[in-house]
Amino acid sequence: MIDMLLDIGQSSARARLVHRGDVVGEVDDLPGFVSGSDVCSVIGTLIGVAADRLGAAKIDRVGAGCSGLFGAVPALGPLAAALGEAHSTRLVRVADDGVTAFLGALDGSPGAMVAAGTGIVALAYGPKGAARADGVGAMLGDNGSGWWIGRAGIIAALSAHDGRAGGSASLLAAAASRYGPVELMPTVIATSANPIAATAAFAKDVADTARAGDTVAQSIWHEAAGYIADALTAVADRAGLGEDVTWCTTGRVALSRDLLEPVLSDQMIGHFPAARWAAPVASPLEGVQHLLELDSLDDLGHMAAEHRLEGLEPR
Repeated sequence: MIDMLLDIGQSSARARLVHRGDVVGEVDDLPGFVSGSDVCSVIGTLIGVAADRLGAAKIDRVGAGCSGLFGAVPALGPLAAALGEAHSTRLVRVADDGVTAFLGALDGSPGAMVAAGTGIVALAYGPKGAARADGVGAMLGDNGSGWWIGRAGIIAALSAHDGRAGGSASLLAAAASRYGPVELMPTVIATSANPIAATAAFAKDVADTARAGDTVAQSIWHEAAGYIADALTAVADRAGLGEDVTWCTTGRVALSRDLLEPVLSDQMIGHFPAARWAAPVASPLEGVQHLLELDSLDDLGHMAAEHRLEGLEPR
């Protein structure tokens, strides 16, 4: 059995080839999902690139967790047919990236999780089933994400340049170092291949500036923590989880937990007095593998779908 696993974010994507449970190769520098793109076309292209680079002529099963689904997976028939023709694929399963991040982080156990990278999505599973929040993209949400932090930092930088309130000279210097002269900054970002990812890249600079003691940068991270906690409490409530909810955070923003605390934990405990933080069990790629092994996708509703091809026998 040969599986190809995809974890597709907004800034980048990763692929893993697995043969009978053993990882035989990975590609971690694939392009991410650009807002407005066709999801199935993106998945098909990434599978083709990864298969070429990993030397995978035949792939029995394809699993993908993808940004940009907004909680609903499109029809997979044409994608499955193309993969069946190209790689003898017989099963394709695709899920919202919040699902695969959750399956990896909590190993499918009840609890609440936020995946905070370029974008942000929260998912919980409990007595009332699965619940999802945000993950609607930068135009309508993704508050507290790397994109949101980067954007807030750039706004503070531009405010310092203009003499407006809320500016930070330190963030202005960091933005000029990353993007060039302030007069050209909007054009540099807008004309990049992926403006959302280009904006999110500044989150690292906002983190460095916050750690250096800049109060504006620190307040940006504290506000992000509030948004993350709000998403967590929302999905935990809707999934019917009690006051002792287990929660975790994953993604690049979550790696800066020192900047999110104590706001994040205080807000969680204020809503769920016995809330327990747990370190993620595994990565979203392991979550994609978990997705392939599920007996049924029924509990996930529109957040996951599959297409099986008849007449192809497992290798």
